[in-house]
Order: sequence, then C-alpha cells, then structure tokens
Amino acid sequence: MVDRKKLKATTGLSLYKSMIRIEFGTMREFVDDINRFLTGETERVKKRIEDEIKESPELANEIVEYSIDDLVKYGEEFVGILLNSSLVAAYSLFEKSLVKICDLAEHEFNVSRSKLKGKISIIGRCKAYIQNDLKISLSDLDASWDKIEQYREVRNLITHEDSRIKKVKGQTIEQNKLYPYFDSQKKNISLKHSGKFYISNHAYINEFCNLGESYLNDVISRVKSQSTQSSKI
Repeated sequence: MVDRKKLKATTGLSLYKSMIRIEFGTMREFVDDINRFLTGETERVKKRIEDEIKESPELANEIVEYSIDDLVKYGEEFVGILLNSSLVAAYSLFEKSLVKICDLAEHEFNVSRSKLKGKISIIGRCKAYIQNDLKISLSDLDASWDKIEQYREVRNLITHEDSRIKKVKGQTIEQNKLYPYFDSQKKNISLKHSGKFYISNHAYINEFCNLGESYLNDVISRVKSQSTQSSKI
C-alpha cells in the first residue's frame, strides 16, 4: 500500500526541483546581463577614445590618460564588485536549496537530524544528514562535492576576508594552501600580489550554477527513489 505521506513528500520534492531550475536559470541570466553590461560599457569607452584620438591625434597620450580610469572601472572595479557578489548570491542559492531539501525530508519522512560536533559548514551538515540519517549514498558525487567546496572557499574569502587571500607571517602568497587553486583559475580569477582577488570571468559563476543545480537534482532524485522503495515495504 502506498504511503500517502511519502507520496506527498516526493511530490513536494518534484515541485521544488522545478523551483531550483527556475532560480538557477534566473541567476545565470542575471550574471549574463552583468557581463553584457560591462562588456558594452568597456567597448563604449574604447570607441570614445578612438574617436577622440582621430579628432585630436596630437592629444593621444592625454586622451588615454584621461580615460584610463573609465577602463579600469568597467574592466576591473565593477567586474570585481558585481561578479564577486554574484558568486556569493549563487552559493547562497545552492546552500538554501540544499537546506530546503533536507527540511522537506525531515518534515515529511519524519527522519530527524543527528547532532554533529565540531565546526561543520551548513552544506556539510546537510550532506551528513542525507548520508548518515537518510542512509543515501552520495559517494559517487564526491568529485562534484569537492568542486563545490572549492567555490565555498572562494565565497568565504569574499565575505569574510574582503576578497583577499590572507598572508601568513613569513610566507608569500604562493605558499598559501589556497594558491594552487587560484593559480589553476587564472582565466576566471584575477589574483594580485597583495592577495586581493576578483572574479574576472562570468563563466566561472555560471559553471558553479550548473554544478550546483546538477548536484541538487541528483540529491532530490535519490531521496525520492529511497522514499518510493520504502513505501513498497
């Protein structure tokens, strides 16, 4: 006999899966809009410089010097502010969604969460609940999880360290444990010698959205599958 409570839960998870698709789709559209705006403004400034130099070639150096602040503004300052904050928003969306999936499971399936000791991230607690309390294996998703954790590290530096890799006394930036990851992301993240960084490629955030959405969908499918199997018992 079908357990109506569990059937309701799987329906709720299906609806939430649709919500996740919409929310991450909106996030990607927002990031793409930012990129189009910044690219458009940068091209507009470059075109203005070219036109002014054509009109007054003898003032070329002065024109470039006068306009350099606008190029930096749209090519670095605004990029850093808008894309760094967009990663924070995208990660928060992933975190909120994973918590919601656990809330649905706990409320509808009546499976409470075990108390965990130590300093564990919110998403880490969610993963522990799914694996330890719901008894759902996520081991084959470890590669995706490791990437999500790397994004979390970047997000934490943005929110807690003013977008900066902290220098340890007596060490260079290159000796920081996070440096290899930043070095591998040169096409996406601009890292200065001071340790200050900003996300320079909007694709980096879209890749996280794809990764996060895929991971959440996998979790939902496994929770629903487990519920269906248990309802047959």
